[in-house]
Amino acid sequence: MLPGVFAIVFGILGIARSRRLERLGLGPQGRSRSVAGLVLGCVGVVLGVLLVVVVVVLPRARPYPS
Repeated sequence: MLPGVFAIVFGILGIARSRRLERLGLGPQGRSRSVAGLVLGCVGVVLGVLLVVVVVVLPRARPYPS
């Protein structure tokens, strides 16, 4: 889950840097990689949270009182 958070942070930083370069007239360099990192980071975090729920929370939930 931590690599997903890093991917989100660096994806946002990369998009901001790409915008600065674009304002300087250098074109959208690295923007697609930054967006890909952001999207994959979000997917990784969501899958990590789902994995924690499935492995930790669901086995402790009992459908019937014993």
